[in-house]
Amino acid sequence: MQIVFELWPSVAQMARDLGEKDVTVRAWKARGSIPAGQDVKLVKAASELGKALTYEHLARLRAGDSDVVIPNADCNVTDQKK
Repeated sequence: MQIVFELWPSVAQMARDLGEKDVTVRAWKARGSIPAGQDVKLVKAASELGKALTYEHLARLRAGDSDVVIPNADCNVTDQKK
C-alpha cells in the first residue's frame, strides 16, 4: 500500500483530499493499510491529482501483488525492491 501514499506529496495533503483527519491517514500509513471503504475516495482523489489509480490496483495491492504499476506514479512497487 506504500505506493498509494506516495501518490500524494504529503500525508497531510492526502488527508485533506480524502476529507479525513491527518492523524487517521498517518495511522493508515503506519499500519501499512488503507480501509477498503476508502477506495472510492482514493480513486477519485488520485484522479484529481492526475494519477491513474484504479480499483484493480487497490485489489491487487491488498492481495499482496508485488508487481503493481500505477501510471503517472512517481514510484511503483517494483521500483521499491531495488
